Amino acid sequence: MFARYGSYLRIEGRIAGKYLGGDREFKRLYAIWRWQHSFSDHTLFTVAKYGTSFNTRLPGYAQFTDGGVLGFGGVAKDQFRGDDLAIASLGYQYRVLTLPSSLGRAVYFLTRADYGNVWPAGDDMGV
Repeated sequence: MFARYGSYLRIEGRIAGKYLGGDREFKRLYAIWRWQHSFSDHTLFTVAKYGTSFNTRLPGYAQFTDGGVLGFGGVAKDQFRGDDLAIASLGYQYRVLTLPSSLGRAVYFLTRADYGNVWPAGDDMGV
């Protein structure tokens, strides 16, 4: 579950409109980049997330969300919801114990700092 080396980039775009047979029109772009590097049992990692609705209101099902253990720490899963998103995370994990394969891979201690927000179109980021 926790990568120890490498990087990951995903860019996702969505377009909806009456010209495509829909009843709502919107554009949405989302990008996430992750990087991690290990030194023995120690791993440093960073995550950057960016999402834009190009200054339009997204329907609820298309809004950006974040929060939860693997999202923005300290808040409930999907607690943040809105039309635009910008979040950066920096973290450290330590492999405390390696497990037999029948029990998984390892036990980790992890700490992370998150900064950013999810907000409505047209508003300031408000961090």
